[in-house]
Order: sequence, then C-alpha cells, then structure tokens
Amino acid sequence: MKVFPAYGLLALVAFFIYTGRLVPSRAVAREVDRVTADRDARLLAKDEEIARTTAVHAAEVARAREAETQWREAWRESQDIAAEVRAQNRDLVDSLYFVRKIVGALPRSEGGDDT
Repeated sequence: MKVFPAYGLLALVAFFIYTGRLVPSRAVAREVDRVTADRDARLLAKDEEIARTTAVHAAEVARAREAETQWREAWRESQDIAAEVRAQNRDLVDSLYFVRKIVGALPRSEGGDDT
C-alpha cells in the first residue's frame, strides 16, 4: 500500500489553502452576494407580477360569473314571459274558437253582406 500519493495530495491542498486559491476571495464573495441579491430581487418581482396577474384573473372570473348569473336570470325571465304569452295565446284561441262557434250558430241574414 502506497501512502506517498495521499501525502502529496494533502500537501497540494494545504498549499492551495495557504495561498488562498481554495478559499474564495472577497471579490468572488461580493460577486456571489450581488448575484444572489439580483436573483432574489428578480424572484420577488416575479412573485409580485404573479400576484397581480392572479388578482386580475380572479376579478375577471368574478365579473364573468356575475354576467353569467345575470344572463341566466334574464333567460329565466324571458322563459316566464314566453310561457305567459303562450298561455294568453291559448286563451285567445279558445275565445276565438268560442266566438266562431257562437257566430256560426247564429242565423245569417238573407240580404246582408257577411264581410
């Protein structure tokens, strides 16, 4: 078992630590902090944009539901009116039938005009 290469690797790592090549410099740390802050700011802006979009969407959905409810109420009302008109038409037809039946039962005048 050769131990020498392990000591060499350990010595190389110690040299890099001593010279500062394995420890990030202050400039690198500042750059990492800047990139992290920039990323956090972009994520926060994106979260705010998503929140605004969600609020707008919720408002549009509420307006659409309200419009649908109003449309359904108007449709029901029109159906009620149509049923009432149909009932009145049936009454008028029945009345007309009754009037024709009565008029048809009356004797016609001999010299008069039927129009």
